[in-house]
Amino acid sequence: RDWSSAVCSSDLKHGGQVRMMLRSSRDIDPGVIGKTSAFLSGIYSRRAYLDMTRVLREDRPDVVHAHNLYPLFSPSVLVACRRAGVPVVLSVHNQQMTCPKSDHLYRGNICERCIGGKEYHCVLQNCRENIFESIAYAARSLVARRMKFFHDNVTLLIALDRKSTRLNSSHVVISYAVFCLKKKTIPHTTPLLDSLPTSIPAPLRYLT
Repeated sequence: RDWSSAVCSSDLKHGGQVRMMLRSSRDIDPGVIGKTSAFLSGIYSRRAYLDMTRVLREDRPDVVHAHNLYPLFSPSVLVACRRAGVPVVLSVHNQQMTCPKSDHLYRGNICERCIGGKEYHCVLQNCRENIFESIAYAARSLVARRMKFFHDNVTLLIALDRKSTRLNSSHVVISYAVFCLKKKTIPHTTPLLDSLPTSIPAPLRYLT
């Protein structure tokens, strides 16, 4: 929460109004029902979609700044933003868009077998060392790629440097997502919406 507060403080300093949406994997029931629910919501959360739609309608932001989506938000919030006509900036804290396990590592070695629509390697190698989790992670990535959730709904990607990514990955139970919805209040400036690119950024080509 200290990190998310710093992000929003920066936005406020630059003249924006911020609204955060936070969820934590600490809230997931450790039992079978809780894990199953988290798996399903990670693929496409109808609840998160409706929550985001409501917030967009109430706040009418210029842009949504998204962070970790899995497992409690899911890419459904990106769909809500696109349908509302609100651009999305996504900070990429790991490699989840190209690796189901999110780190491109297998037994300590670099692994890129899942790139290019081959998520089944996550299952074949049992990358999570739990076959049910490996299947769930592979399925989540497969659906996101096939449905083009990131490709079609993200306006701009921010690739964090190694230090920022390492700090984010150092948390033991980190699956929270942070959304900073910003409405610019400074007059006589170029609207933020007009400064965002209209074409798909090059890194998203990995998702096709």
